[in-house]
Amino acid sequence: MRPAAEAQPVNRFLAIVGASGSGKSSVARAGLVAALKQDAILGSALWPIAICRPGLDPLESLAVAVSRAVNVGQGAPALAKLIAEFEKNEKALHLTTRQALPENAPGMLLVILVDQFEEVFTLCCNEELRGAFIRNLLYAGKVTQGQTLVILTMRADFYAKCAANADLAAAFSDHHCLVGPMTEDELRRAVERPTRLVGCEFESGLVDLLMQHVRRQPGALPLLQHALLELWKKREGRRLTVKAYQEIGKLEGALQRRADPTLGATVSRPVLKPRNRPRLPVFSVMQQKSRHGEQKSRRGLLKAAALPRSLLPRSPNILSAVYC
Repeated sequence: MRPAAEAQPVNRFLAIVGASGSGKSSVARAGLVAALKQDAILGSALWPIAICRPGLDPLESLAVAVSRAVNVGQGAPALAKLIAEFEKNEKALHLTTRQALPENAPGMLLVILVDQFEEVFTLCCNEELRGAFIRNLLYAGKVTQGQTLVILTMRADFYAKCAANADLAAAFSDHHCLVGPMTEDELRRAVERPTRLVGCEFESGLVDLLMQHVRRQPGALPLLQHALLELWKKREGRRLTVKAYQEIGKLEGALQRRADPTLGATVSRPVLKPRNRPRLPVFSVMQQKSRHGEQKSRRGLLKAAALPRSLLPRSPNILSAVYC
């Protein structure tokens, strides 16, 4: 990601890939982006950063994120114009960046982080929008003298979807980072250090208990994150306790205790008939395995739970839990 030497090809594209729950977003947000803000590359502390998830309309998501990072005009008309430009011109993102950044700072870059890139396949049903989104990202990240740094995070099980697009496959092949499982020491530090930084401590045996449960659960980092948050809320003074861990339902129960009531409140609206209500708790459904032993996609599992499709855009809390 450092500036290329004259003899090297230009690259400002990086894909961070890993299994679900492996910590890809944390690597990108708390690792890479945080390092750039601390001037890990000379001058990077001044680089504007736009972060988005593709969602149902990736061009709109990208335009909103860019407009929050740099000046692209005021109000909804400017935003609509930018979305239209993205849709019809693969150079639009590149040109928008060049226009928005100071002309006397050629080394300055606009950082575009597209988190959970797989949503272009799972949530975006419009192939034209998907194609325009991908073309803009690839052109901006590859063009000579460009000033856009493109970073993606994606679940590894969507490699095949990327392979169907020759340009995207080439970009992933040339510049990607595979996130593997954390070592025992890395996981322990990820649990202990944030607590120490805010002046708190774990009751004796609690860290070992967390580690034991995380080891039994593949892709458990999002569950661990939520469990630690619930422990923080129930802390006794400065101490996080084993008693509180038992009360929140341990690693799996912490998220289930929050997700199920939220989902239940959402689908119990009078306008919904009983047959439209989920047959299983959302967290239990998320943990189902396919007959081949592989995790089903979360979107497919939601269908298995009979969650009405019309509720998805109106249920931000559930989406946060399900698509983490």
